[in-house]
Amino acid sequence: MYSPPFPVETITITVTESGVKGFVWEGMMEEAKTVTENTELLSFEKLQKKLADQVFYRYSSYEQPDSDTTLSRYTVTDAVLGYAYIPAYENPENAWLVPVWYFTVSEGRDGVDWQNIYYLVNALDGRVITGE
Repeated sequence: MYSPPFPVETITITVTESGVKGFVWEGMMEEAKTVTENTELLSFEKLQKKLADQVFYRYSSYEQPDSDTTLSRYTVTDAVLGYAYIPAYENPENAWLVPVWYFTVSEGRDGVDWQNIYYLVNALDGRVITGE
């Protein structure tokens, strides 16, 4: 799972019938500068190829022998466009807020669901974002 190297901003608001009773903003980031505006996202067709490559790399790591007839199945069960903070290039104490695709891929063996695999893919260039 992805774990950013700094806190993720969260806002908690407590509301009752009589109105707002509490407000907490945790992990508030301070914008230092805008690197670029109105960036162009990678086409979804290219993004699908990048995701398929990642699934293939995972499958290849199992080193299944030719004599093994186990059938593996990979199904994308969820795809959500969101954002993530990533360390700024050559300046890791700062972060960039980038658009990312959150993918959930169900992995199955011989018709049985086995596990979910989660991928965060940078929507600008298709790189997979990993946690340290």
